[in-house]
Amino acid sequence: MNSSLPSCLPPSLPPFPPSDEVLAMEQKMLQHFRFRISMPTLHAFLTRFLKLGAGGHLCSPRAFYFAERALQEHEILHYRPSLVAAAALYLARRNETLDAWTPTLIAYSGYTEADVFPIAVLLSKWAHETTQTQSRRLLNAVKKKFSSSKWSEVAEADHLRLPVS
Repeated sequence: MNSSLPSCLPPSLPPFPPSDEVLAMEQKMLQHFRFRISMPTLHAFLTRFLKLGAGGHLCSPRAFYFAERALQEHEILHYRPSLVAAAALYLARRNETLDAWTPTLIAYSGYTEADVFPIAVLLSKWAHETTQTQSRRLLNAVKKKFSSSKWSEVAEADHLRLPVS
């Protein structure tokens, strides 16, 4: 019985580096990547685009409403977050009766009006609807959030419906 005991022991592992060495390496990696280790989101793109082309006082809340409302739809998942953000701003600017897509926005977003228009059509349709899950639950948190005075009650506003073309 004693002869089988050594075969039951786990294999020996090399020593693990001390935790201060691990932390130092993590800091070095983060500095190398300039702390940019996440994927850009729709919110990040929309914030950037709004700095370039925000219109009237309702443009920003409307753009965020359209963007967050889009996140509730499965159909939007195959579009790039930057394109959805651009379409949300495009639709918000159209609601403010501004030039919908300026040369500055084209230059910085990389999207033309022809690129964003089909997505904006979807956003304008969804702005008037309440999403329902397969189990018939209504998803109305976004509408409730943007119905508050903090967001200028943009969810209750009459939004422009873009024609499908």
